[in-house]
Amino acid sequence: MTADLPTLPPSDDPPTESIPPSPPSICLSVIVGNEEEVIERFITAFAGCCQHMVFTIATGATPPDATESLITAACGAQGIPFTILHYRNSARCADYPHIDDFGGARQVGWQYFHDNLPDLEWVMWADADDTVDADFLAQIRYLMDERSDKVDLHILPYNVRVVAGKINQQVMRERIVHRRVNSHWNHAIHEQLAFTSDTRYRSSMTPAIIHSPLQSKRGGKTRNETILRGINESSGRNYFYLQQEAFEAGRRKETIALCKAGLAAIPELGLVERYEMNLNIAQSLGTEDCKEYAAKAFALQPDRREALALLTCYAITDSDPERALAMVRLMAATPRPRRMYWSQNNGWYGWRGNELMMQVMRLNNLDTYEYEREYRREGIEGFWEGRTNDMTPTITISLLVDYTADTPPPPPHDLLSLRDGWYAAATTPEAVEVVFSIKGEIPEADRKFFAGMKLERDPLRIWWGIRMALKTTSTPDNAFPLEGWDSVVYERGKTSGCTSSTTTTFESLFPTPEEVGLVYFLPIYIVPLDC
Repeated sequence: MTADLPTLPPSDDPPTESIPPSPPSICLSVIVGNEEEVIERFITAFAGCCQHMVFTIATGATPPDATESLITAACGAQGIPFTILHYRNSARCADYPHIDDFGGARQVGWQYFHDNLPDLEWVMWADADDTVDADFLAQIRYLMDERSDKVDLHILPYNVRVVAGKINQQVMRERIVHRRVNSHWNHAIHEQLAFTSDTRYRSSMTPAIIHSPLQSKRGGKTRNETILRGINESSGRNYFYLQQEAFEAGRRKETIALCKAGLAAIPELGLVERYEMNLNIAQSLGTEDCKEYAAKAFALQPDRREALALLTCYAITDSDPERALAMVRLMAATPRPRRMYWSQNNGWYGWRGNELMMQVMRLNNLDTYEYEREYRREGIEGFWEGRTNDMTPTITISLLVDYTADTPPPPPHDLLSLRDGWYAAATTPEAVEVVFSIKGEIPEADRKFFAGMKLERDPLRIWWGIRMALKTTSTPDNAFPLEGWDSVVYERGKTSGCTSSTTTTFESLFPTPEEVGLVYFLPIYIVPLDC
């Protein structure tokens, strides 16, 4: 793709009267593994936006499930012409229980379009666990109908991380390509389209495709790292993705080594990749050097909040509240970028940034009342009609940290991750508060991690709304929230007669393990604390 070609102006929202009656001249190409749980959802979602679907089945050495027969039935029911192809792993990777080359598998369907479907103009790719919103069909038809002779490539948003209806990560991807353009797929993992001829492209913020894997889906991380380590290539790109896997697995020394090797290949890496590598080095180091790398990240992209938030946290653990206040105020003054970076953590522009601000304000003995009231107002409005206190959270979670028990509680980093998980999975985190209920004395080494946080010493503290109390353990048996859990709790509370002047407990609303499973799940079910 030629970088010096101008983009056409972004498209406006399509008028509904412009929608043509027939599907656009598009072939939809998709890789499928064992997708029997989602494939019918996929076909239903994308029906009407294309004239032909090409499915490339790639399961590695894993025996296939019913996906192929479900494709046949669903496409037949929708009246969609379709083709099923098969991708086989290379001999070297024949025993992989998964695909060995995503770029190679995508190219199978891509090539089929060019060789066998001459009457169709465009080819679009998607994943089997993708979905779309209600306006997608109208928007894609409008996009294809307008200036199709002046555009070779449409770049569209891919919402790859959506939690409780909030876009946490959005990537602009080359999505729809005209057949007159020479294009092919590169890379075995984190595959990308490559173009060998001049390409006129148009970047639009609508329509978007939404990556919607089932929460039960597991194994992607192991698969990705296996493929990456099988690539005999010392490149900045490979180092970047390998360090991501090492960082998320908590392998700090390996993360640092891979990041430094990748940063040495600067010409191969973009600004965002270098930003992420410096941040990951900072979070993997246990020395003063961590601040240096966080500062390097900030210098690379001063329009982002993540590095400033990290520098704020370092000031907190250094017992330097004044520096923490300066850093967090600089973070709060940094607006959300006009176009989302693909690795952007949107929590720092919402609940996460607000919680950090209030933590630092408490450290500096500043009154958080007005700030918290303004922060929570939008989320709380409408939860209870006639609410008398618009600052009090509607749902309060108390996480018991018991320093008197024979088995010690989880380390502070794990406790903070557990707290953040409940906020992140909430539809309206502004109407939620997660506090630590401390039993016993906090060890000296742990105190810096709780500095400035709301700590609850009385497990029977009364709140308006709904209260949950959960144990924390040093094993992986802590409660894990389902996306949108707070909406489920709120609806149950409303139908049970909760009002703005009453307090109830989670256990009274969800009395059985089966009902608890509507909100969160545990590897081993643990009975919540009595309130």
